[in-house]
Amino acid sequence: RRWVRGFEGYDMATVRLIRGDTWRRSWIIKDEKGQPIDLTGASARLQVRDKRDEVLAYARMDNGMITIDPLQGRIDMVVPASITKDFPIAVHRFDLELTFADGTVRTIEQSTLQVIEDVTRD
Repeated sequence: RRWVRGFEGYDMATVRLIRGDTWRRSWIIKDEKGQPIDLTGASARLQVRDKRDEVLAYARMDNGMITIDPLQGRIDMVVPASITKDFPIAVHRFDLELTFADGTVRTIEQSTLQVIEDVTRD
């Protein structure tokens, strides 16, 4: 779970994922005082792109991969194994973009995703 306070900077840590695993990630958006920001009417989306800038995954609310609990300031993402099984073994990049009800757009996290070879597979 990621705690984002006051939108100061971006998290550039590398995230590791074993190919074919379900990828879950959560963020709780908080203000400078540590209180959850009301995300009523907000939407979120996340793309994973390879080094050629091709989209490997597109998580968003309308495809069910992203949900928002507005009063808790919480964003949850689940990318199913049926999608991650096709990720190339490599380092990719992703970011989470949040659009508030007033139209303000903020990138909440921008990081790299290191996809590791799975051993147990068909």
